[in-house]
Amino acid sequence: MAGKLYPLTDWQANGFIFSSAPQKYQLGLYVKNDRIRLFINGHFLYEFEEKNLSPGGFGLTARSAGSQPITVSFSNLKIYSLN
Repeated sequence: MAGKLYPLTDWQANGFIFSSAPQKYQLGLYVKNDRIRLFINGHFLYEFEEKNLSPGGFGLTARSAGSQPITVSFSNLKIYSLN
């Protein structure tokens, strides 16, 4: 969508992501063709279809739902191409 950010899915409550700090999570994304699967700590969360994916790009965003700031950091970031 020409450099614009937009959510791929609406937020849904689940039992794997907690609002209290500090928290550590292992995030997993599986992308094949127009299908995206999201995992947190090895647990499947969402699967959705995105027809406008462009090859070669990857990005994550995080935001606070309220007035309090949020800090997000990554360690041991690994990206794999599965054949």
